Amino acid sequence: MEITGGLSIANQRKKYPPEKKVEILCEHMKNKMSVSEVCEKYGIHPNMFYKWEKQLFERAIDLFSGERSCYGNNKEAAEVKKLTDKVQIDYL
Repeated sequence: MEITGGLSIANQRKKYPPEKKVEILCEHMKNKMSVSEVCEKYGIHPNMFYKWEKQLFERAIDLFSGERSCYGNNKEAAEVKKLTDKVQIDYL
């Protein structure tokens, strides 16, 4: 097995785009799948799932509070709003 930067290729983390993270979180909420089922299906650790969930809801609170965005620019704030709206629509 090839070693790169101290990590074996098999130990490198997968990177999920924001859209995929929202899809995974929606599957848990919309389909009422357990966290363990979702994590097993997508090959993620439950701690990662809970981290994504926490980030989503922390940013949703900021979005709905009407306060100025903590993201520094409108493009990032718009992306967060788009993803949060998708979660709400899929959840309902």
